[in-house]
Amino acid sequence: MLYVTAEGIAVFHVFAALLLPLPLGLILTSLFRVPRASWAALLGTCAFAALTPAMIALAPGPSITSLPRALFGLPILVAGVVAYAIAGYVVTRVRWWRPVLCAALGVGVFVTMVLQSRTWIVNWHEERALAAVDIPLLGLLGQAPVWVEIEHDPNDTFVFLDFNSSAVTLRPVSLDSPQAACEKPYPGEQPYACRQLTAEQWIRVHELGGVVLFGVRHGVLVEINSPSQEQAVTTLGSLTPTTAAALAWSR
Repeated sequence: MLYVTAEGIAVFHVFAALLLPLPLGLILTSLFRVPRASWAALLGTCAFAALTPAMIALAPGPSITSLPRALFGLPILVAGVVAYAIAGYVVTRVRWWRPVLCAALGVGVFVTMVLQSRTWIVNWHEERALAAVDIPLLGLLGQAPVWVEIEHDPNDTFVFLDFNSSAVTLRPVSLDSPQAACEKPYPGEQPYACRQLTAEQWIRVHELGGVVLFGVRHGVLVEINSPSQEQAVTTLGSLTPTTAAALAWSR
């Protein structure tokens, strides 16, 4: 019996995306009688392979935007259009080696600059996304989130911040009380069993280990996933108001 893993499927998709354009390019350039068809297909495939990671790096990640999922394939489409447009142009020149070298240099410089600036681009997108959220932002002094996620669902808007010590989720305080948020089950399940720590703090044991604490801090409904109750309570008490720029550019 043959087993196919998710990682295997992903690797197959990557190879297919990079290798299929070459034979397809050869067929199309031959059909449309493009001069130096084989060279156009080869150069277009090489440019496409180089431009794809750069175009993806320029786009905001799916974890911080409310754009439709289908649009996240747009950077790959743009990379293909630009790559084959460049290849088609340079091979139609009479003295085509000089344009090829210039195009290769230009693509190389562009890709290098984008990939070298990847962290700056990610932080810039995160700052803009966090600034647009209608939730007061909180952070841990001296700690930078290693992962940021924003959900724009009208029924459950939240900002998720994964710190090294705890995972913090910020929600509008008007969405639920700490008790209601703690006890709220997944659809079709029974309410969770929670216990009260203080007037605005409710806690439950996580089924996968650790605890989940719900409380109100600086006018924000906060959910904290931590290994222990002590860590969760300490994290909640350490949250202070912050800005989108401070969260995005702190790492």
